[in-house]
Amino acid sequence: MPTFKADLAVIGAGAVGASCAYHAAKRGLKVALFDARMPTAGTSGACSGLIAISTKKPGLAADLAAETKRLYPKVVAELDSDVEYRPAPLLMLIEDADILTELEIYQDTVRDHGWRLDHLDRAAVLALEPNLSPDFEGALLCPDEATVNPYRMTLGMVAGAVARGATTHWGIKPRAIDVVGDSIAAIDAPA
Repeated sequence: MPTFKADLAVIGAGAVGASCAYHAAKRGLKVALFDARMPTAGTSGACSGLIAISTKKPGLAADLAAETKRLYPKVVAELDSDVEYRPAPLLMLIEDADILTELEIYQDTVRDHGWRLDHLDRAAVLALEPNLSPDFEGALLCPDEATVNPYRMTLGMVAGAVARGATTHWGIKPRAIDVVGDSIAAIDAPA
């Protein structure tokens, strides 16, 4: 493999690696994106693509989900491809009345972040979907959730990074990383 210099080496071109490469390249850094296979060859090509806060535990997970929900429309608008970002209201059935108090904490967390999460009783849920079994206590409805095609989103961010000067290196698994101080000085990769 020829020698080249980069400000940032990103190892792994799944959703997180592609996002890191995209945002760093957008900020003017010279980025090298590596993947042992290809983008989306792992879980980023097979996950649900749900962009949700209602399913996250209160605390850091919910805080990160809320920020993700805020940023997604802006990033999607910047990409030059249809990543199938769509509104997708989420209905979570409640089978056990004993967890209603716990679910109130989820409701408060979602509302604190600026989104709705409404508790529906059995009758309201059956009015929305009459073919459900009536063996549940109710549901939580979060009308503000969304989905994205994770495969297309990952590829869109890789393309966005490349359009901003990033280089890609597929089928390459680094053999060694030379760290000096707090920085990577070199990455040894097979030719």
